[in-house]
Amino acid sequence: MKLYSQEAEEAVLASIIQDYQHSAEYIDKIKPEYFYSDQNMRIFLAIKSLHEEGIAVDLTTVVDKLNKQGVLSKIGGAYYVSSLVELNPSPAMLGYYVGILNEYYQRRKLKSICNDVTTQVEQQDLNVNLLKANLVDSVLSLEQTEAHNGEFIPPEQIVKRRKEGLIQRIKGFYIGTGYEEIDKYLTYGFAPGQISVICGRPRSGKSAFKCNLIRNQCSKGYSILNVTPEMGFDSEMDRFTALESGLSIMELGRIREWAKVEDGKIIPEHPEKIKIIKETTEQIQKWKLYFRSGVVNLATIRSDIIRILQHDRLDIVYIDLFDRIAEVRSEIRNKPQQITKCIGYLDNLAKIYNVHMCLLVQLRRDVEKRADKRPTLADLKESGSFEEEAWTIFSTYREALYNNVLQDNKIEISILKQRQGPAKSIELNWDSETLLISEEEGF
Repeated sequence: MKLYSQEAEEAVLASIIQDYQHSAEYIDKIKPEYFYSDQNMRIFLAIKSLHEEGIAVDLTTVVDKLNKQGVLSKIGGAYYVSSLVELNPSPAMLGYYVGILNEYYQRRKLKSICNDVTTQVEQQDLNVNLLKANLVDSVLSLEQTEAHNGEFIPPEQIVKRRKEGLIQRIKGFYIGTGYEEIDKYLTYGFAPGQISVICGRPRSGKSAFKCNLIRNQCSKGYSILNVTPEMGFDSEMDRFTALESGLSIMELGRIREWAKVEDGKIIPEHPEKIKIIKETTEQIQKWKLYFRSGVVNLATIRSDIIRILQHDRLDIVYIDLFDRIAEVRSEIRNKPQQITKCIGYLDNLAKIYNVHMCLLVQLRRDVEKRADKRPTLADLKESGSFEEEAWTIFSTYREALYNNVLQDNKIEISILKQRQGPAKSIELNWDSETLLISEEEGF
């Protein structure tokens, strides 16, 4: 199978030369490496040079630039450039043609990566973990390039581009938390292509808040991937079952005390409880909720996203806990740098596949050395580039964990940071038996 399209390469060049005014915006999006043919790449480099110099691109200026660069004869002379224009492709299809070039370019890069990995696999002195790390780094390098192509907008296109952006925002959908008191302060919510963070100390309610968010969002029809490197599938289902049914986590965890198994069937002492669990499980199965548990690495998350998108929409990926991803957990000496690297990889995935990434992060013990033990942005700074990459950062805090006199029925959800929005703390009701988080009456 050939990994290039001569026809698409020629169509891209011809479209730009024919109609530079309407094709100029694509020049900055096209990389010279998209062209497999050396002669086509040289022509594009001449076009790009003219574009950057502010000179209009047409047949005459391109031929002149190639001549001045001393490569006109190498690409087949003025005759070859003229023959491109005679192809007469539709400039309106330029975006489609560029997509074809990008597809073949990525295939060539992936083939090169596979060849390199195959060579490394045959080297006996490299251990398997290093091989896997090299593979992830290579794929990450390719995806970073795709995610950061950037966008150049000249003054004359500002109104047009701004209108397109506003239309896209209006037509798009806002994914909130499902809590009115929180959502009224959120500017963008769980927008595609962005990263958010939920942070807190152990037992503060991070994972419970996540499960409540998933329940609220799934009830609205959103599609979610729940990645839990630390918790297994059954533990997560206990949480969702408790939230949805009202049965306590304790009851679900100690089911062996009120039920037994005979011939593969569950025989309960309390049939009504099993009926509730069965009906609740059937209800949860109707959600667009995907689970990934056990040992998880970055490649696994990427593979799961692609697998879901092949047959369904995917809106949000929750990773609980981010600290338990294999690449983060295995690093000891340079953990902040590794965390930053992994955040960058997930940020790229969010942009490439147009999904929202929500990372749950456990804060260090230093938080509890202060008189006020509420999390702050400073608590995240020592852990990597969470603050820099995240559009929204939530924290969870329960005062009752540090004050035995208080009744444990409140949880504080804080918006520590959001781009173009206020910071705010909201107190919600907390049920420690079912992990249900609800708003005050009257909200």
